Amino acid sequence: MNEIGTKRERKDRASGLIFAWRVGDTFHVATWVSVAIVALLVVILLGTVKVRVVPPPRIIERKASVVLVPRTVEGREWEVRADEEGPFPARFRPEESPIVQALDREMFRPPVTAAGYRSPLREFPRDGAAGGMQVAARGERVFPPQPPLEPLPKEAAPAPLVPGLTMLSKLPADAKPAELPRFQGEVSPEMAATTWQFLVEVGEKGHALRCVALDGAKPDGEQDDFSRALGTWLCQVHFGPGAAKAGWIAVEIHFSRVP
Repeated sequence: MNEIGTKRERKDRASGLIFAWRVGDTFHVATWVSVAIVALLVVILLGTVKVRVVPPPRIIERKASVVLVPRTVEGREWEVRADEEGPFPARFRPEESPIVQALDREMFRPPVTAAGYRSPLREFPRDGAAGGMQVAARGERVFPPQPPLEPLPKEAAPAPLVPGLTMLSKLPADAKPAELPRFQGEVSPEMAATTWQFLVEVGEKGHALRCVALDGAKPDGEQDDFSRALGTWLCQVHFGPGAAKAGWIAVEIHFSRVP
């Protein structure tokens, strides 16, 4: 039998090896076919399999800043400026309005009534006779006559309605006027129950330069005439230095009875 193979293969067989463990030095057709198949499979996998890389979620840190305003005159000015120049109007609490407080006291005032009648009790007669017993003597009523009701006290004439001012803007304590001028016009209960709000431009010396009504009264009516009279009265008010620094302020006119 002719020995075939390379010199290394013949040496391995002479050493007692059964299989040819060494690879030939040259590539054959089967090797190139295998490489082509593997390359084709790699191309197919790269074209069909898509790996989606998801970025990690963004973590939004919640931060806030706090500004401490000192309780001084400058700090108070900063608070007033933030309220007036901010997007929200100044707070108005109805429970702090004198008009609402007066209406509350008027609605829940205890009524004035006379004392209730209470009939006195009488004992049964003790004559000891059997049979029918008369509860009351003949010719006499069982219940005594009711006492006459006391007349209700006459109420005194109500005091006149006097206007007052409520600052709707947050201003220092020295912004309020020391005293108010006398209102010359007549005030009816209907006009006193209406809400009257004005924007007032205060000059450097505390005098009102312009007054703009915010009540929305109907033109050429009783409310329009009364609103103009209130504007004339408001222009006579002398405000404090705190209002002069603010410039434009919002006020509300209310009425109360001063004895």
